[in-house]
Amino acid sequence: HSRLPTLYLRTPPWVRSLGRWAVGARRGGPDALVQGYLARLEGWPAADGSPVPVLLTHDVDTAQGYAILPRLLAAEEALGLASLVLMVTHRYAWDPERLARLAERGHRFGVHDTTHDNTLAYLPFERVRARVVEAQRALGRLDCGAFRAPAFLRSPALYQGISEVISVDLSSNDWALLWPHLGDGIRSPFPVRHS
Repeated sequence: HSRLPTLYLRTPPWVRSLGRWAVGARRGGPDALVQGYLARLEGWPAADGSPVPVLLTHDVDTAQGYAILPRLLAAEEALGLASLVLMVTHRYAWDPERLARLAERGHRFGVHDTTHDNTLAYLPFERVRARVVEAQRALGRLDCGAFRAPAFLRSPALYQGISEVISVDLSSNDWALLWPHLGDGIRSPFPVRHS
């Protein structure tokens, strides 16, 4: 759908949801994915205090994701790790004081859009910028300047819209081996500059 935005945007939301559900069901559903991830984290040995070069990021797209966030972060903390959590700021209720307490424990917060309706990359750059700034304002002092576009969708307007308001863009990934499609990403673990 990232190559056919008109088709994607005109497809009724229930059809897109059905497609995501069908793909997710083949993989055991979202609960199986979350439980499997948490089980792996909880089963790791305790940290020995040595530095670990890893960046853990989480996109909190739903109220359910927000509800399990403390358990997920506690499992990571038990290993001596902290995460960057990218928030959808206007789709579900969240408590800034709760996030502030997590930030005090070493976690950081950035922006993953206001509503996660997957239209951000297709908007004119002015509207992209306005939505990102709106999400940053909602996070307030918790915003660390990090961003990831919903569904890994990218466009020239997206890059232009975030260019002066985002410090680190995590939208181009290399680790989604089956989705959105094989070969996506920048094929490098190192930071790059757009243009």
